[in-house]
Amino acid sequence: MAQKIDTKKKVFDKSQYPKTINTQFSELGITSITDAIEETPTVEEFFQLYDEMFYEIPALGNKNSHQYLVETSGEYINFEENNEIVEALQQEITSLREELLNTQVELAETVSGQSLNIPGSLTPENEGILSVYKPLKGEIPFDIRKAVILYLKSLND
Repeated sequence: MAQKIDTKKKVFDKSQYPKTINTQFSELGITSITDAIEETPTVEEFFQLYDEMFYEIPALGNKNSHQYLVETSGEYINFEENNEIVEALQQEITSLREELLNTQVELAETVSGQSLNIPGSLTPENEGILSVYKPLKGEIPFDIRKAVILYLKSLND
């Protein structure tokens, strides 16, 4: 059985149409460039959001993680080059400390007139020093001066 349906067509005149119907496509979810810029967080707002979401961000991952932030920021500021420079400087400091320590031991032997009999080089791996001094947990870099002082004191005891 067929049913009769009445349809009514609403017609707008040319002057009334733009007042009634939105012709800007705002209903489709497209935002203007001005609106997009206004919605973009500032650097200050970004870091505030970062602090708020810090523990929600995964530690590791190729995207959207702390690892990703560290790697991309590291590339941006040339961190690897800086890290290599720091490592080279730390090696130079260690070498200079060992050289200074050897000179101090030679001076102590000259002043005291007796040999301190420290076998091998004066490095953190030296068994004579390690028998007296064990570095504390988290003690970096190895303080060779403290080890030698304790070692020299142990020789006098």
